[in-house]
Amino acid sequence: MKQRVVAIHQPAYLPWFGLLEKIALCDRFVALDTVQYNARAFQHRTLYSTGHGPKYLSLAVSSKGHQVNNTPIHDITLTDRDVPRKHFETLRHRYGKRPGWAVVAPELERILTHPSEKLIDLDLSLLHFTLQQFGIGTEIVRASDLAAAGTKADLMLSITKAAGGAVYLSGSGASSYMDEATFAAGRIGLLWQSFEHPQYQQSHPGPFEPGCFALEWIIEHPGDAVDRFRDHVRSAAARIGIER
Repeated sequence: MKQRVVAIHQPAYLPWFGLLEKIALCDRFVALDTVQYNARAFQHRTLYSTGHGPKYLSLAVSSKGHQVNNTPIHDITLTDRDVPRKHFETLRHRYGKRPGWAVVAPELERILTHPSEKLIDLDLSLLHFTLQQFGIGTEIVRASDLAAAGTKADLMLSITKAAGGAVYLSGSGASSYMDEATFAAGRIGLLWQSFEHPQYQQSHPGPFEPGCFALEWIIEHPGDAVDRFRDHVRSAAARIGIER
């Protein structure tokens, strides 16, 4: 009998491939909106490629005092709801002549020109859209909708159980605090994502720039991006022993 794999991560603005792969590899993904907002992470920003290196798109959010007040991600609001519209215009200027722009532009414009007040809602709207474009059907839930508590490894274990998981898929960046003994004692399996960034031709003269928002691949190469990403996920699943 196949065991349900759960992955957990903070929500991201226009998510990149590391997060997209993790979600594609699991059966249920938990958007970790209950932990403290991190202004240095990608919860409010993303990257896109240019001929002069990758550039940020950053949202204006209500993050003042978030470290002192331990403000959770689900309480962060947008302070300027016109910024996402400006981001759409930046992307249109950068990618408007690319063959896949017409594929994503209508829904992307709808989301970015009428953003929700809360960062989490905008992030998840863009996540759902990105997953839909890549044909990823993983169920998405919010940590704030689950009865889970703790910190670090204990929190991940608690969320995995609350989400009905038998196996937790962790990113390699969590190796400094993830305690395998904690999961073994809790009768939950632990797997590690082994991410290798997919590459495709970006429409600029420089070398490939990793870390950009995942929809860029579809914008640049709508004919084969989805099939190539599926092949990428199958290879990733085989490396770590997940049935896909």
